[in-house]
Amino acid sequence: MNRRLIWIDNLKAYGVILVIIGHSIVQPITYEYSALLMKLIYSFHMPLFFFISGFLFSSKARGNYFSRKWKSLLLPYFIFQIISVLFINAFYYVTTGQLEGDPISTILSIFYLNGNVGWNAPLWFLIVLAIMDILFYFFNKLKKHGWLQFFLVVVSCIIGWQLSQTGIKYPLGLQIVFSCFIFYYLGNLTKKYRIMKRLSRHLGVYFSIVIASGGFLVASMLWLNGTRFVSLYDNYFGTSYALFLVTALCGILFSFLISK
Repeated sequence: MNRRLIWIDNLKAYGVILVIIGHSIVQPITYEYSALLMKLIYSFHMPLFFFISGFLFSSKARGNYFSRKWKSLLLPYFIFQIISVLFINAFYYVTTGQLEGDPISTILSIFYLNGNVGWNAPLWFLIVLAIMDILFYFFNKLKKHGWLQFFLVVVSCIIGWQLSQTGIKYPLGLQIVFSCFIFYYLGNLTKKYRIMKRLSRHLGVYFSIVIASGGFLVASMLWLNGTRFVSLYDNYFGTSYALFLVTALCGILFSFLISK
C-alpha cells in the first residue's frame, strides 16, 4: 500500500481554497486589490491541480485503471450535470412556463459536445482531468523513450498555443488538454526524479528557489500579464502563452516548496 503524503493533501486543500476565493470575488475590476488577487490566483491555481495529478499518477494501483477513472471523475461529472439540468429546468419551468432549452441541446451540453459546460460550468475540470489521466496512461508507456515524450509535450504546447489564438472553446475542453498537459508531465517527472527530496538536502538552494519563484509570480501579477486574468475555461492565457507557462510553473513551484 502506498504511503499517504500529508503535505500533498494539504497542498490539494490549499488549491481548493484558492478556487473558492477565485469564484467568490465578483467585482475584480472595480476593486484594485481584488483584481490583483484574481490575477495571482488564476495565473497558477488550475495548472497546480494538473501538476499534482501528474505527481500522484500511478498505473500500478489496485483495480482497473479506467474503471477507477470512471468512478472518480466521469461518473461524478454526469451525476452533477444531470442534477444541474433537472434543477435549472425545473426552476425555469416554474418561473416561465417553459424549459430553459430544447432537449437535444440539453443532451449535447451534458456530454460536453458543444465545447461548453453551460449547466454547471466548473465541472469542466472533471472531464478535462479524466482525458489527461487516460492520455497519460498511454503516454507513460513511452517512458523508455524520454526524448519522444519530451517531443510530444512540446507539440502539445504548440497545439495548445495555436488553439488559444482562436479563443474558441473546443469539444471536451481539448484546448485545455493540449495547453496544460505539460503540467501533468512535469508533475510526474518531479516525483520520478525525486526533485523535492533532492532540493530538501540543500536548504540554501531550496529557499532561494522559493524567493525567486514567489518574486516572479508577484512580478507577473503586477506588471507582466496585462489587465485581464488568465482563464483556462475561456481559452485565454494572458498576454503570452510562454509567460503563462513560466508564471504558472513559478506558482506551482512556490506552492510545492512551501507546502513541503
